[in-house]
Amino acid sequence: MRRTVGRILLFGALLLTVSFVVLMANQTVQLADLAARVHPMAGQGVFWALAFIYTACLLVPLFLFLRLPKPLIPPESEDSPEFRKHLQGLAKRLTLNPRLQGTPLASRADVEAALSSLDEASNEAIKSAGSRVFFATAISQFGALDAMLVLGVQSKLIWDVSHVYYQRPTIRDMVYLYANVMSTAFLATELDDADLSEQIQPVLTSVLGSAAGVVPGLQAATALFVNSVVSETANADLTLRVGIIAREYSRALVRPRKAALRKSAVVQAAGMLGSIAATGAARLSGVIVKASGRTVTGAVAGIGGKIKDAGGAVLDRLTPGKGPEPEGAGGA
Repeated sequence: MRRTVGRILLFGALLLTVSFVVLMANQTVQLADLAARVHPMAGQGVFWALAFIYTACLLVPLFLFLRLPKPLIPPESEDSPEFRKHLQGLAKRLTLNPRLQGTPLASRADVEAALSSLDEASNEAIKSAGSRVFFATAISQFGALDAMLVLGVQSKLIWDVSHVYYQRPTIRDMVYLYANVMSTAFLATELDDADLSEQIQPVLTSVLGSAAGVVPGLQAATALFVNSVVSETANADLTLRVGIIAREYSRALVRPRKAALRKSAVVQAAGMLGSIAATGAARLSGVIVKASGRTVTGAVAGIGGKIKDAGGAVLDRLTPGKGPEPEGAGGA
């Protein structure tokens, strides 16, 4: 099925490319003919000028891309012969980072300390993106638009995280980063990976479902609030995972293992999700209050705290040694 879809997309892209080339050629010839009516040499000049512009627009980006340095691809392990070279390349790149001006980067310990100092800024960007996704999609409540919003925020988040760790990533760096983040976040579906959304949704439903009838006369508004918080928690969770995976690839000294990285992202996202859901629920309740024109603050005041507690409970379950492992997470 995936191969069939790939072929359909390939031939569709080929059709669009051929159609575009034919359209450009037709318009170029017509424009040259129009200029030739003024003077024959003018037609020749317009044609060759346009041909030169088209060629330059094709070759210059290709040349610039090919002359870019290779992306920093971490070695498989610290025992690899390429590890020292990668460490030196990473240290050299970090010296260009304005956040690390004056920071010594002569040794591995210095590099690790510098990366740890950048983690705080990266985590702030990740949490901010998760909050934007939670609130924007909760207000939207429109599937197609929500998907576009989430994809846009996640794409920008990967870009922002990469800029935290080095000043000017090249196109090849970004292609490598985007490809790895997306494949790890969406395609690595090992059975032993815990799915936070499946675990936290029943908890949130039980917490928020009881709130649906506590506001006399405002059951519809309260139901909208409950459904929004429950459904958009998953969007925020996925965005947090994408940001965490991008962070780990950007700061990696050795090549991350996708299964372990994905599971680690699930656990770390659970730790961030509680406060994001609590803040988002408070903002969303404020919007519903304003829209309804009545005070429902008392009815939803404690829901944010309950969401945060639910996120903490799920985090305890996912963290090794703190509670029972989720079903299916016992594999290697």
